[in-house]
Amino acid sequence: MPKWWSNSHSEVVIRAQLATAALLATALCVGPWALLAPRSFYDTFPGLGRHWVSPDGPYNEHLVRDLGSVSLALLALGVAALVIATPQLFRITGVVWLVYSVPHLIYHAHTMGLLEPTDQKLNLAGLAATVAAAGVLAVSPGQPRRGDLTRPSTVARPGTGGGSRSWPRMLHRDRHHRKAEMGLHLHDQAHHGTAHHGTRCGDSLRARLAHQPTIRDRCAGLATEVSPISSSRHPPKVATAVNPAGLSS
Repeated sequence: MPKWWSNSHSEVVIRAQLATAALLATALCVGPWALLAPRSFYDTFPGLGRHWVSPDGPYNEHLVRDLGSVSLALLALGVAALVIATPQLFRITGVVWLVYSVPHLIYHAHTMGLLEPTDQKLNLAGLAATVAAAGVLAVSPGQPRRGDLTRPSTVARPGTGGGSRSWPRMLHRDRHHRKAEMGLHLHDQAHHGTAHHGTRCGDSLRARLAHQPTIRDRCAGLATEVSPISSSRHPPKVATAVNPAGLSS
């Protein structure tokens, strides 16, 4: 795994933006020039007294204007990637640029003999830099997970699923979640304090009830108090023995 893959989130965003800006500069140099002034592009590209297009066959206005249109389409895609700034769109931009620039590099690598030695080196270096910038975008990581952020986290956050949200806005949401974590931590402390206070109150209530007589004890005491009263109101009957002999006498 390359070292830059495990860098912080902000560094990954900056790297993707720089690579996209480099590709935009290439498309901006080629697109408008080839589309609006195809003959000038054929004769004098890349400028500064050098000629990279005219040695490779006769002039064809149709093909030169098509090259300008394709370059402007790539320019529009790169601008959209910078504005929307989603990891998926950055990767799509890199893949599209690879499809365009890799065959372009292979063709010019086989036809370098048409140019001067200095032009060969400059042309090959420029094409290779374009492929490298597109490759950086094509393999750029997606939106980082919560566990991949560099700062420590002690409270789990709700709703941590991934998505295609804007990378620059994630830094603002990260600060917002940090404040939310502090609020959750204080809420948990207050909740645990209240629960501990309620436990102490419950223990005190149970201790107080332990010294109170139970219902069985109260019923037994009530029965003891009622028994003498019942005996005084209703004295027990004394059974007298009957002498059968007295009856006969």
